[in-house]
Amino acid sequence: MNYPTFCKSGFLPAIVLLSAVLGSTVIADDQASPDHNEHGQWIQLFNGKDLSGWTPKIRGHKLGVNYADTFRVRDGSLVVTYEDYLPEDSTSLDSGKRNSFDKFGHLFYKDTFSHYKLRIEYRFVGEQIAGGPGWAYRNNGLMLHGQDPKLMTLNQKFPVSIEVQLLGGNGTDARTNLNLCTPGTNVVLNGKLFTPHCTSSNSDTYHGDQWVTAEIEVRGNEVVRHILDGKTVLEYTHPQYDPKDPEAAPLISDGNLMLDRGTISLQSESHPTEFRKIELLNLEKNAAPAKNDVGNTNQTDNVIDRAVGNWALRLPSGAAGWLSLTHDAGQIKGELWTVGAPKQLTDVAITEDKLQFFHRRAFGEPEYPGGPPRGEKVSCRHEATINGDLMTILVEHPTESGGFDSVAFNGTRIDPVPAKPDLNRVTFGEPIELFNGTDLDGWRLTNPAQENRWKVVNSVLVNETPKTTFNPYARYGNLRTDREFDDFNLNLDFKVPPGGNSGIYLRGRYEVQVVDCDSRMQGIIGVGSLFSRIKPTVNAGKPGGEWQHYDITLVDRHLTVILNGQKVIDNEPIVGCTNGALDADESKPGPIYLQGDHTSVQYRNIVLRPVVKNENHTSQPHGVTRSKTKRSRPNIVWLMAEDMGLDLECYAMAGVKTPNLNRLAKEGALFTNAYCSNPICSPNRSAMMVGVDQTRTNSHHHRSNRDVPLQPPFKPITVYLRDAGYTCLLGHSSVMAKGTKIDCNFRHDAIGPYDGVNHFGLFDKQADFATDDQPFFNQIQLKVTHRGDWWNEVREQSTHPVAVEDVELPPYFADTPEIRYDWATYLDTVEYMDNEVGVLMKSLRDQGLDQNTVVIFIADNGRCNLRGKGYLHESGIHVPMIVWAPGRVTPGTVIDDLVCTTDISASVLHLAGVARPDYMTAEPLIDVDQPRYRQYVRSARDIWDEIDECSRSITTDRFKYIKNHMPDVPWDAHQAYLDLNRPAVHVMRRLAREGKLTANESVFFADRKPSEELYDLSRDPDEMHNLAADPEYAGVMAQLRALESEWTDANEDFGLKDLGNRHPEFGLAGELARDGVRDQEPELWKRLESGELMATQGWMKRYQKKATKSKKAR
Repeated sequence: MNYPTFCKSGFLPAIVLLSAVLGSTVIADDQASPDHNEHGQWIQLFNGKDLSGWTPKIRGHKLGVNYADTFRVRDGSLVVTYEDYLPEDSTSLDSGKRNSFDKFGHLFYKDTFSHYKLRIEYRFVGEQIAGGPGWAYRNNGLMLHGQDPKLMTLNQKFPVSIEVQLLGGNGTDARTNLNLCTPGTNVVLNGKLFTPHCTSSNSDTYHGDQWVTAEIEVRGNEVVRHILDGKTVLEYTHPQYDPKDPEAAPLISDGNLMLDRGTISLQSESHPTEFRKIELLNLEKNAAPAKNDVGNTNQTDNVIDRAVGNWALRLPSGAAGWLSLTHDAGQIKGELWTVGAPKQLTDVAITEDKLQFFHRRAFGEPEYPGGPPRGEKVSCRHEATINGDLMTILVEHPTESGGFDSVAFNGTRIDPVPAKPDLNRVTFGEPIELFNGTDLDGWRLTNPAQENRWKVVNSVLVNETPKTTFNPYARYGNLRTDREFDDFNLNLDFKVPPGGNSGIYLRGRYEVQVVDCDSRMQGIIGVGSLFSRIKPTVNAGKPGGEWQHYDITLVDRHLTVILNGQKVIDNEPIVGCTNGALDADESKPGPIYLQGDHTSVQYRNIVLRPVVKNENHTSQPHGVTRSKTKRSRPNIVWLMAEDMGLDLECYAMAGVKTPNLNRLAKEGALFTNAYCSNPICSPNRSAMMVGVDQTRTNSHHHRSNRDVPLQPPFKPITVYLRDAGYTCLLGHSSVMAKGTKIDCNFRHDAIGPYDGVNHFGLFDKQADFATDDQPFFNQIQLKVTHRGDWWNEVREQSTHPVAVEDVELPPYFADTPEIRYDWATYLDTVEYMDNEVGVLMKSLRDQGLDQNTVVIFIADNGRCNLRGKGYLHESGIHVPMIVWAPGRVTPGTVIDDLVCTTDISASVLHLAGVARPDYMTAEPLIDVDQPRYRQYVRSARDIWDEIDECSRSITTDRFKYIKNHMPDVPWDAHQAYLDLNRPAVHVMRRLAREGKLTANESVFFADRKPSEELYDLSRDPDEMHNLAADPEYAGVMAQLRALESEWTDANEDFGLKDLGNRHPEFGLAGELARDGVRDQEPELWKRLESGELMATQGWMKRYQKKATKSKKAR
């Protein structure tokens, strides 16, 4: 496996697609055979004579075929050798490229194992096979908890497994051994889910052909330890399937991700290896570890310090929960709440740097849809690993069959309940009428998939269900406000029928009961109560069928309830969310939501007055806790790099150094699958500024419609931000051109008010961020990576320009000195841009703004080069994205799920506490308990300068489908922009004329495009092999066509509507500039055609003046 790598390509499960392509096999592990059932004896898996008990699976060959005797026994050793391989065996099975070996293999032992120690003695010998990848030099591996080889596909590179890398040094450089790689899997490392592909151990380097003894301790899905010379060099827990991996997804049974048992196999990865001992010690499954005396070691004290406090949980079911832990008189005490009343924890202990406790839970089918499970409660062991403000809990519970199963979930730390506020010092703002008495404007279902029973009758908000019992009907929807609120006072009237049951949720987390005075739920869950938490002092309710009135105040997580004029709860603290909460993070604002899944209920006169925050509204000093400060509305800085792909060091791009963005990713979240809705700057920027695909807003053609206002209901996101009290800033003086580019395809001004009719300003002012403007939203353009005069200046001024020999070109580029130089120059601008990011971050820190500022880094489209900007291939729409958000994002997070650049717009509004408008289908990704990632991203290309084009694409977790509506327009349409700005195009046109391009390099210069394209991104990330006409992928094509049709049916696509009635005049200036340079500057044109340089802005502007005059004449 690759060594080392920075990130792991992830795939969002597309269930329908996978079932069609891969089937729906469920794996049942074989039981261990008798030869390893005896505890305490080492079993020799290799007998020193032959391959008895072992089966090979070599890529490109069926199971059991030991191609060229790759695995053989010689002189008592099991040998991996390539001595009988032919030269053609080094031709890549993926790309067809010669001298590019990828015929990897594995040798599987006959049995599966769960708890054991595995000990091997191995060494590397001889030379690597010709064409072996650089990372596979002196590289082999042990694949543990592996899949059944019978379930591997013919060309599958690696079994889904946990890989222990066996690595040797090159005689000079340091290289750790027994590293971890995770083909199709994830683990929990240092207390958090680890999703990157590989990580290093802390071992020494083993050079030469010395024999190395390695030992691996595997305890089911609990813990795995890598041991060298008696020292544990790497340890992790909870090995599990990666549900986003297309090879792992079909192996997941009943949603259980945990790996407890699997095969063991040895690798053949291109370097000859010898094994002289392979032995295994079977271990019986351990019982719960013994309890430690709390507080008797420094390690225990450290765990206690990290554990004590309140934790918001997201349970495996998706429901909210919470955990409260205290330390008193040498004991840890705790309460866990998942449903009903909080439950005391038992047998709390510290074991091996983890917190362990027991809690009684029931498992099985629920008593009613959405209700608690039936069955006898059993005591379940919980093991919590804590890393900063993140807790991962593994729950082990017995099954009906007598075995054990496990499930894992996460929690985040939340502040303790603040001190009791002085309500006399609280200021309430102007009343907000939440219900207008006419319709449901401002309200929506919490789950759009549920049935909506809400309606307005005679100015009354009515929910009618046929339900008469207390249990909920999961099919009926709850109603919530679009807006979200911090603290407030809420007044409303309600009415339930006799025996009725409903509730009002404050901030989406705390349920105030809506029942009648005679309800059997009277008491801690009766009228006037906070469900299961706070009992009313008196029963002030009225009989069913009568209107009742609530006056509810929520301030600093303290509740006051006045029911029908009587105070029944007086400024009491709320400890934890209640049943049905949207989430458990009590530090955030939330909506008012009304239960609709219980009995019928009616509401009227719903009025809310928000608390006006000031330093004196509460007894707690302003900003007293770090977390409290972080959770206030943050400043938002949106950094937009121009024309850049995944060409950063943190994305493993060769030759480039980007320390500032590396740090941003290390301290924040790195998104590996972010895609644009358009591969050209102005349409994609238009989509991001509105939060809606550009084809829906008639802003799809490049630099068009600049005099046409956005049509209602669409508005720029800055309008909502300004309405919410944000100062919207444009640019920063520390970056090239002051970062003020906007470039949207609708009528707009940079600065000024906006009403969409007479005023079209997007920002308040052009200024650097400053403390006086908080909260602020600041969009800053990083221009240097856009091709221009400055490129050569940047390279000339660089103290360490990128070396041309260090760059790695994609396979569709010809490898020439000119193209390498151009690529290296591009990477120089990337490094310059990275330095600008460093300057901006330093400014934030110097002004003390960093702890309450979210920084979003993204590119507006792919790199400006062959198949990049302007094209729907990966290098055109797959862009870098990093989110840095202290207190809101777990540092070091890698997110492999699909996201679209418009999701940034939704995220910005969410961070600002602004409800998304109904027309915005984008989803917030930041500071959200469970982001709803996409099944696919839909992208589109239309007119680009003088080129009339119309293409649409669907990108899923594995496949890319492109529909070219105008296939007669070739990829190389001799566009002026390409002629003037892309040296590689000129060089490769010349090589094409001379017949010197390879098949992969020639694709871009075909006379026409195919009408449809399909690429398997998991196996062909460079999109070299169009599978659209391959019968094997007919099912995939049908489903992706259906997704494109589904999108088009649900959304108006102006680009498809205006096909056949287009007038691409937008590129006239570019055409005249190119023609002018070619005709009037022949020597310059020769230099452009040779690939030596790009046209400068000065020359282009000289000839564009003619274009302006000509356009006016028209």
